[in-house]
Amino acid sequence: MGGNGARDAYLSGTLNKFLKDLFRAVGDIGGIKVLTVIGKKNKSIPMNSFTSGTYYITKPNNTKQITNIAFYDKNGGIKTSIDMVYNPDGSLKPFTVSYKNGVPKPEGTHMHSWPRNGQGDYGRVSHDPKNIKPVNRYYMRFVNKALKYNAKHVVKKLRK
Repeated sequence: MGGNGARDAYLSGTLNKFLKDLFRAVGDIGGIKVLTVIGKKNKSIPMNSFTSGTYYITKPNNTKQITNIAFYDKNGGIKTSIDMVYNPDGSLKPFTVSYKNGVPKPEGTHMHSWPRNGQGDYGRVSHDPKNIKPVNRYYMRFVNKALKYNAKHVVKKLRK
């Protein structure tokens, strides 16, 4: 797994540009890798992977909490992603939609679809309200596995 653009850079021979923007495996959930960002530059999930499949992703912090789940197609392009959003007490925040001046404002744990456009790019603006959906029944099983992993591995912050 490389950072955003690493797969294309690898194929074109320019991978050195992305060496500070990589992910490292830090765990495993039933044969699926748990990754964390090891570079300061990357703050999101990678759009491409060297392989197809699924990855659980943690942010580079001290909690080791899974914040994203990414699903890649046979060409290594992202096809679906889940953003796990947590309440201050660490519980999963459910998906809700509120409206302000008639404009929907989705909040909580959600998923995105990543369709390809004609040039091979992905057609989604970051957090476009049209592409924020509740996690469906099929993908909820991955969320539940992530929550079990978090229960065992997340470092609890002490409250004063």
